[in-house]
Amino acid sequence: HLTCFSQEHMQTFGYLCSMLPLVEELYDNEDDKATAMNTYTAFFNTEPQLGALIPGITIAMEEARAKGEDVSEELIVNTKNALMGPFAGIGDSMLIGTYSPSLLSIAMSLCINDGNPLGPILFCVVWLTTMVGLQWWLFHKGYSMGIGAANLFFNNKTLADRITTGLTMMGLIVIGGVASTTVKAKVILSYVNGDMTVALQEAIFDKILPN
Repeated sequence: HLTCFSQEHMQTFGYLCSMLPLVEELYDNEDDKATAMNTYTAFFNTEPQLGALIPGITIAMEEARAKGEDVSEELIVNTKNALMGPFAGIGDSMLIGTYSPSLLSIAMSLCINDGNPLGPILFCVVWLTTMVGLQWWLFHKGYSMGIGAANLFFNNKTLADRITTGLTMMGLIVIGGVASTTVKAKVILSYVNGDMTVALQEAIFDKILPN
């Protein structure tokens, strides 16, 4: 999705590029190809890993349209637009806000003291392995579910909102824990009044957040 990324169109043209081989395969007429490609020029932006389900769904819908079934360009665009928001919220909370910081906290603990290269290697291997596997599975799952996937997610908006909120809270807790155990930024200022000197770090800040 992030191929051809821009601030104006976000992931639109990366999405279009991913659909080009399908359009070339399904349609022989150039006008039909142009019509199909126009479907994927609408604005698109979601969380790339979890959002891999969406191209799978639209591929199934595009195949159905090419076979003459009652699947319109508007239906494909509306389905894509309706799914990108929820998947962005859940994906950002679950993967970027929770899973990634958790992996980073483990990796940082391995290398923070002695620069052990095992930390970044572990993070890269685990992240790439799990994300590529997740994308592959979700893409094929979306294709097998087709248009039925849209109805499944539309009918569970309340549950999706609860999951997003819970995962966001968990992610903030993880990030806060990492920051408090690895970041040290002492305040050297002191409050002086006559013969009395109060070191702000030891007297105040260490009681709130040590170091």
